[in-house]
Amino acid sequence: MRNISKIDMECGIINYWWCNDNGAILTAYALQQTLYDMGYANQLINLDTDEKNYGISKRFRKYMHVTAPVVNDEDFYNLNKSFTSFIVGSDQVFRAEWVSNHWFLDFVNDDKNKIAISASYGKNTLDVSKKRELEIRYLLSRFNSISVREKQGVDLSRKLGVKAVNIIDPVFYLSKNEYIEKLNIKSDANSGKYIFVYFRDLKDNKIAICENYARDMQCDLFYADDNTQVEIFLEKLLNSEFVITDSYHGLCFSLIFNKNYICIVNEMRGLERFNSLRDTFGLNEKCFIDEKISHYELEYEIYAENWEKLNHDIGIKSCEAKKWISAALGKKKKTNKLRILIKLFNLKKYIFLRKISEYIKNVCSYIVICASKKYKKDNIILFGAGLYGQKAAKQYNGRILFFIDNSKNKKWIAGYPVFTLKKASKFMDKNKKIIITTSPTYQNEILQQLTDNGYINVEKFKDAESDNV
Repeated sequence: MRNISKIDMECGIINYWWCNDNGAILTAYALQQTLYDMGYANQLINLDTDEKNYGISKRFRKYMHVTAPVVNDEDFYNLNKSFTSFIVGSDQVFRAEWVSNHWFLDFVNDDKNKIAISASYGKNTLDVSKKRELEIRYLLSRFNSISVREKQGVDLSRKLGVKAVNIIDPVFYLSKNEYIEKLNIKSDANSGKYIFVYFRDLKDNKIAICENYARDMQCDLFYADDNTQVEIFLEKLLNSEFVITDSYHGLCFSLIFNKNYICIVNEMRGLERFNSLRDTFGLNEKCFIDEKISHYELEYEIYAENWEKLNHDIGIKSCEAKKWISAALGKKKKTNKLRILIKLFNLKKYIFLRKISEYIKNVCSYIVICASKKYKKDNIILFGAGLYGQKAAKQYNGRILFFIDNSKNKKWIAGYPVFTLKKASKFMDKNKKIIITTSPTYQNEILQQLTDNGYINVEKFKDAESDNV
């Protein structure tokens, strides 16, 4: 443990340090070590309370400093007592469809320093609802300093109303020799020639590519996977003849260790980060191939980077990143409170208007139902606005008053309004016939739910009982 002076700021860090992903673990490790080397005490916030989920990070945890488990919202807010600054980063920590608002520091007090270090949105758009986007806009406006890993992230940040700068991934902040020395990696531990293979998505076509390279180079193949311990991952990559990977961090460590490589671009896991890294360092485009390419079409060549130039560029970009981090931690910027209030107002206004809209829609639906001439003794109500509900709508068309469904997101089906049971019960006759139009798996549960609420005229949709779908 390094000696940290009393004036140093303590930082709480949110990222993917617990997982079965060597790249994510090493990203967290590199950032933490860099902050310690810069003189800042810090801890990784423990968001995974079940240690059996730690995977390969469980053994590697001896190299990292981690908080006690954060179990509930109270634990989150209590973190404000422990840290002066909160850091989000790096990796796809801003991928909105993957993370909660805690990753945008919704629990952090206004007087705390909030920083994003080389954060990634994962893509160049936010694939979330309008409400969630407004929440993220508001939360980002509370950050004091934001840096992003991809150049496209700068543009997306601007669209979200905040300023961001582009800095490289933390794994580049430590040198090849630092990884070797800090983690006791042996540089001559392996005998024989082999190709290091690291795929996040293993497919037959990729295996065929590896086998063809191995045959041409007269090498064995070493496949690293989610169970490969971190030190072994680095040691095997370091001592390999060649690297084949579809992993962003597999590519990063190929560059750090100066290993010739082929990168099979993995679009599903974030195409932007591959493109940004390639543009940042001017990497050889021939080293990148599309994962859809057939192994029959590929020219099995080995293309080398200009390692001397690349190492120099990595050093420059690493220094720039550390300089930015030091400034972000050392000098707290003034928060634009007016901008934050405007974004908060827009969020509150949107939520209010949406609730009013839903209320008016439900009232109108109720009026239509009550005023309809169809409200006769033979009218029915269908419980279940899914596949079987659509099927029943065709069978009972003309007799249906409305649908009931436990999902709050369903509003209309087959031209009929959909209510939750709670809302429907405010105007629904207890004697009105209800047909349960859900999967047979849930019919008994719903029958019991309706019976408990006093509805006596209930039956199951017979076509669902006989259906094998």
